[in-house]
Amino acid sequence: MGLDQQLHHGHTRRLAGALALAAALVLASIQVASAATLSRAWQAKIGAGTATISAYTTGTGALALKLSGLKASTGYATVLYRGTCSAVGAKLLTLASFTTTSAGAASKTITLTSSQVSAITGATSGMGTIAIRVGSGSLTKCGPFTVQPVVAARVSVGHSAFGLAADGTAVWVTNFDDGTVSRIDPATNTVTATITVGRSPDSVASDGTAVWVTNSEDSTVSRIDPATNAVTATVPVGTDPRGVAVGGGAVWVANWGANSVSRIDSATNAIAATVPVGLGPGGIAFGESAVWVTNWGDGTVSRIDPATNTVAATIPVGSVDSVVAGGGSVWVSVWGFPVAANGSVARIDPATNTVTSQVTVGYDPTGMAIVGDTLYVALSGDPTIVQVRAGAVTARTSVGMKSYGLAVGNGSLWVLHPVASGIANSGLFAGGVTRLNI
Repeated sequence: MGLDQQLHHGHTRRLAGALALAAALVLASIQVASAATLSRAWQAKIGAGTATISAYTTGTGALALKLSGLKASTGYATVLYRGTCSAVGAKLLTLASFTTTSAGAASKTITLTSSQVSAITGATSGMGTIAIRVGSGSLTKCGPFTVQPVVAARVSVGHSAFGLAADGTAVWVTNFDDGTVSRIDPATNTVTATITVGRSPDSVASDGTAVWVTNSEDSTVSRIDPATNAVTATVPVGTDPRGVAVGGGAVWVANWGANSVSRIDSATNAIAATVPVGLGPGGIAFGESAVWVTNWGDGTVSRIDPATNTVAATIPVGSVDSVVAGGGSVWVSVWGFPVAANGSVARIDPATNTVTSQVTVGYDPTGMAIVGDTLYVALSGDPTIVQVRAGAVTARTSVGMKSYGLAVGNGSLWVLHPVASGIANSGLFAGGVTRLNI
């Protein structure tokens, strides 16, 4: 593969995958109507069985037990604890007991009051965890609960949706083929503004005071004022800008065609520095006191020191795509290339600038988001969102359509679909966003 082909394969695969999806008409299989009642869910594995907590929009809920492999014809207590099975904390709730069948199985649904649901929701917020224990003494079985994202809404946006950001006030989506940005109001889950920017807008970032959009074909960055939805500045950067991140009092832009990163002074909209990095920089993130850049052309990650605007480390990883930083870790999505089921996410320790672990997640991992101690991963080759926790996959959730980007805001995980023909009122090749309650 020639250098030009190598540098362009990531961008081409994303568009080709999106168009192939539309041609195949892979439509959403999850019905939003069911999400109107179910607001949140958690599930724990107990041996060969499961315990599922469902919270409803009414405020009440239920715990469904489907267990096997227990002692026959025996009564079991049901208790929820804070913490995990290996690090049990304070007792949270004591629920109804149950008796197993002669085969050692149990199928029981326990109604949860609104106060019990509130206790569960509070205990699992942030980095909180809960576990369920059934039985006592030598009969005790335990399982930690994992969040099961629930579809709350689906929103149609423009054509070939490409970039996604959430800032707590709005959700922003770049529409690559339209040269526009869609603004979604989380209060109504509707598009409230469509803003014209440059040609082929790729990525978007927002800190709540300004929204920054990379226009890959124009080699510019558009600044949007969220108070007016107007473009207030257009900043020339390097050739073919892709990723954009905000942090450290600056805006950072990965210039894919120039092998560089532009630092924009957000106070003046001027270029404050241009930093040479690896080949074909695409993904970029600010966190852990540094700027992290994925270089698609040479399979490395560049660490930029924002105090000196220089590369402090170059870390070999593999066929890299996106990057996120937070919670003491830097995570990089690594394609199985050619497309294969062995796509993974690699963890970089920011203290040592080394890859400390790699977790296989599935076909073509792309966008990622960190929520507490959980990493959420979107797969562009599979309609699945993967959860990674403590170095292992803990859950997989189907969202009905292949996804590219993830963002966190307003207590939800927002999922970007470049092409989402299964969403109501969307046209051919129109993109969409799924809102998941987590």
